[in-house]
Amino acid sequence: MQKFLIIITSVLFFSVTNLFSQNKYTQYGLASFYADKFEGHITANGEKYSHSKLTAAHLNFPFNTRVKVTNLSNNKSVIVRINDRGPFGKDRIIDLSKSAAKKLNFIKSGITQVKVEIVDFPKEDINKNVDKKSSNNNYKPYINNNKEIYEFNSSKANPNGFGVQIASYKELSNLMRICDSLKNVYNKKIYVQVSNINDNKLYRVILGNFSDTKKAETFKSSIQNKYPGCFIVDFRNK
Repeated sequence: MQKFLIIITSVLFFSVTNLFSQNKYTQYGLASFYADKFEGHITANGEKYSHSKLTAAHLNFPFNTRVKVTNLSNNKSVIVRINDRGPFGKDRIIDLSKSAAKKLNFIKSGITQVKVEIVDFPKEDINKNVDKKSSNNNYKPYINNNKEIYEFNSSKANPNGFGVQIASYKELSNLMRICDSLKNVYNKKIYVQVSNINDNKLYRVILGNFSDTKKAETFKSSIQNKYPGCFIVDFRNK
């Protein structure tokens, strides 16, 4: 067991178990597809939507993430690129282009149960996000002398079964605040899945673990009003 002391900006103590994994991510739920009226509309990342392209909308994944979507009713799969946000309907986790829906053979039914797996994250130029001031020798960063002190224990975990992801963060301070809040509200284990995206850390907060999808779905439904983007994670695909 390792102990870390992290000074960020009030004094707060809590314990979190970490799940370390990279780019291994699975989600289960309902898929739908774009109606004809959306042909040519502008997507959330600025592209024109086209029925002929293998694209999709997702609430959380970064734009240009490629995911494999498998229709659980017939085991057909397709790889699509995320270029839009949504779906915003209850219980749906991904909205596919019409051509992708055809490959999965669910045009007639309109929706189907799917498994979504990340294939790879976008290979963006992270230098675009570098603050130009940081290269200026005369630039002096602001130093905040107000400190929060977080103390927590961490250990590598190998959970089985299923969890429910409620949020993801880039900043450790936000991660710690939400974990402290969760441990006081829900009597569940808190896992933090750490992924590397273009050498940047992304911390995913997952509550669990549940022995089967039915129990995970019941818990997800109970918190969906507070965390509308939450979804089920399969720990078995590590």
